[in-house]
Amino acid sequence: MAFLGEFNHQLDDKNRIRIPTPFKEALGSTFYFSKGLDGIINILPVEVVEKQLDKLYSCISEFDEAGQEALFEYTSSIYEVNEDKHGRIRIPDVLVEFAKLEKDLVTIGAGNKLSLMSKAVREERRNKRTHAENMSILNQRLNKG
Repeated sequence: MAFLGEFNHQLDDKNRIRIPTPFKEALGSTFYFSKGLDGIINILPVEVVEKQLDKLYSCISEFDEAGQEALFEYTSSIYEVNEDKHGRIRIPDVLVEFAKLEKDLVTIGAGNKLSLMSKAVREERRNKRTHAENMSILNQRLNKG
């Protein structure tokens, strides 16, 4: 299943959120939060994390110091999360700080994952390029090969 769409919601005073309903079933009961690019938190299904790690482990030798350091940095930023009995998920403090989360949040479906960010970051990113410019970039990437 592809994660698609954009949803606004809020962070409570204990750094908890509820995953938007359209995404809950596809995520399953256990999933992961991780650091993404530019202060975004990735929300990843188990299968996506397993696939990414398998690919990374297969191409990074244990003797590749820079590769191992990058792998350590990546894996240390992944946190398994579960809903509490009220359907809330607590975002680890380190990720709240990393993403500079505030009360108002946006979750965006990004294909095989979700992207969580503050509403302010979403607006900033949205204002970088027009929709037409973004579609042109995607078209270029699709026609690259």
